[in-house]
Parts: sequence; C-alpha cells; structure tokens
Amino acid sequence: MLIIYFRVYDITNHSLHDPQFLVGKNVRAPPSLEALDSSAFSSNCFIVQVPEGFYIWVGDSCNDDYVQVATQTVRRVQSFERATQNIHVVHQFSEGEEFRDLIRQLVPAH
Repeated sequence: MLIIYFRVYDITNHSLHDPQFLVGKNVRAPPSLEALDSSAFSSNCFIVQVPEGFYIWVGDSCNDDYVQVATQTVRRVQSFERATQNIHVVHQFSEGEEFRDLIRQLVPAH
C-alpha cells in the first residue's frame, strides 16, 4: 500500500492556560515505531488519517478523556470532509503489523 495523503493529529491540551481543554492538533508526522514502543508515549493519543480510514493510537496509560476527544475529532473530520467511516483503534504494544507498516511508510528512516 502506497500512501500519498495522510494527516496526523496529536490529542493534547489547547494551551498551558487551560490544560483540561483537549484538542486534536495537526502535526507533520506520527512518532517513530521506536518512540511508540517506549514508555515516553504511554500517556499519549493520536490519530492517523489515510484515505482508507482513521487509526486512533492509544498509549498504554492514556487517559480516557484523550480517547474521547480523539473519537470526537475523527467524527468531526468525517462529517465536514465526508471522509471514510473506517475507524481502527490500536493500543500501544498490540498495534498489529498493518498499523506498524503504515507508520514505517509515514516516518522517514534515519
């Protein structure tokens, strides 16, 4: 599968002044597989959007509020852009080869 178009959203607080207000912020690329396998990302949540669907990656100790905001963000994008309805939720340390192959394509090798 060759990916031409993708977006990545990091679920994070909107600002330091309001840390409880979570949003999906567009970032250039997802973290590397090495980063995803580390405990440093265990509290994170992010979305990878490709033409075939959305992947919500959930860190091992991610707060449920982040997952809820990720799901809301995907639904909003689906609604406004008439994007695909396919949503895959993947959890840290059990992502599966499909997701890991996708990340390998999106993250430049060093």
